[in-house]
Amino acid sequence: TTLAKSSYDPKTTAVAEANAYTDSKTPVDNINNLPFAITDSNGNALLSIENNGTLLVNNIKNKNGSVGDVDAMTDENISQYPFAITDSNGNTVMCVNDRGILTAVELRDKNGVVGKSGVPLDKQFNAIAELNIFVNHGQSNAGTDPAFKPPVTTTQIYNNKLFDGNQLVDIALTPDAQEYVSYNLVNHLTYLTLRDTSLNVADLSSKNVTFSIAEGGTPIITLYSTNHGHYLTFVNYVTAIKNYADANGIKCNVQAMCFTHGEADSGSMAVDDYLNHQYNLYNLYNNKAKEITGQKNDMKFLTWQLDVGNVPLAQLKAQAQHTNMVVCFPKYAPYFGNSGHFNALGGAIAGAYYALAYRYKFEQKRDWQPLMPINIKKHGANAVKVRYNRKFLTFDNSRFDAVGGGFYGTDASGALTVSSYVVDNRGDVIITFNRDINGSLTFGYGKAMTSRALFVGAYGGTLRDYQGLVEKTTIGGVEYPLHNWSLNFEEVIV
Repeated sequence: TTLAKSSYDPKTTAVAEANAYTDSKTPVDNINNLPFAITDSNGNALLSIENNGTLLVNNIKNKNGSVGDVDAMTDENISQYPFAITDSNGNTVMCVNDRGILTAVELRDKNGVVGKSGVPLDKQFNAIAELNIFVNHGQSNAGTDPAFKPPVTTTQIYNNKLFDGNQLVDIALTPDAQEYVSYNLVNHLTYLTLRDTSLNVADLSSKNVTFSIAEGGTPIITLYSTNHGHYLTFVNYVTAIKNYADANGIKCNVQAMCFTHGEADSGSMAVDDYLNHQYNLYNLYNNKAKEITGQKNDMKFLTWQLDVGNVPLAQLKAQAQHTNMVVCFPKYAPYFGNSGHFNALGGAIAGAYYALAYRYKFEQKRDWQPLMPINIKKHGANAVKVRYNRKFLTFDNSRFDAVGGGFYGTDASGALTVSSYVVDNRGDVIITFNRDINGSLTFGYGKAMTSRALFVGAYGGTLRDYQGLVEKTTIGGVEYPLHNWSLNFEEVIV
């Protein structure tokens, strides 16, 4: 018996049936039974997720033309976006803007409209504007100390701007200018946007703007007094930028404030007192920013962690309680001048840390946190085990040293000496002392630091992750890693 080869090709047939099914379902006339859909103004589904999880898209375009199976459509309205889904008239329904943020005109689930507007949501709510303002505030380490001269930001390749009180100028500093922390914040943020979206500077429809209202040696309560120059300058500068934007038919938005502060209050203020002052300061500036610009989104609040006193505890407490606040790095992470403050290089690195945290936490909505412990317990008779919120940790003393790697302990018998500190094969940190622990233990991280090359005016340690293998900032042609260094802490372990 001779068997004839069948002409039936299961792969070809399955693909054809799948294509036919997809064609029959897009656009979907009735989306009431779909878990999720994006629709046009007539209620037709342009992008939908069916109950079985199938993703259906009507038409996909990027700024270079058709990506999906699209009939003669114009992309004139979406040329400003790296990616967009349009309706049959070429109107943008869903887009990814030049910061990599996904926005949509109308979002529906099976219960009805979730969000709706006549323009993409990022334009309606002005979350991303043509002029995005990042305010520099705080005290000496924000950039007011003479150690921040000469500056390292001497050229401007990203078209970011400084508002000098009268006009927007390039952030390309002369040798007698100060290297404020926010200068590299805005530049590194643009770098991250270009890297993550594969865009060029010329493709960007927005630019970052910054100005400084920081003042050295100033308590926090003064920095938000409505009668003091810091707040009044903020109001005047944001108003001037808003007037400029209006005159040019564009939008402005106060995206964030980096607040490098704490020394003036570290020795005298209780944790909750500083915390409440920080909330009051934030609320005052945030509400005023929204009043002036008309923006609906909240200004974000980027802080560092001071190394001594009660202020570091207040900063951590604020991060845990407030969704718009994040601690971006510990004080000891950047470089220092001989004054005990950052030098210009350290200020620029601090700015990059602020930018990275802002990008991760608020633009990309990642569950990003600074390196910090999540569980601490005694480990045998003479040791402590610390579990951090990240794995792949290492002790790195290539830049500086700290006794015990930065860890310390005191019990009922007095101070203990750290005899060893290691990261075990589970990623936990094991701190072993020279003797058995007697009773409850005051255990912490944050010792006086010494440097092999540069002065370190801070308390900290040598524990970090490997974030800097991927995340770096380039300053003066040199790459500097942005490792996530452990925050300081102190706890009592019973």
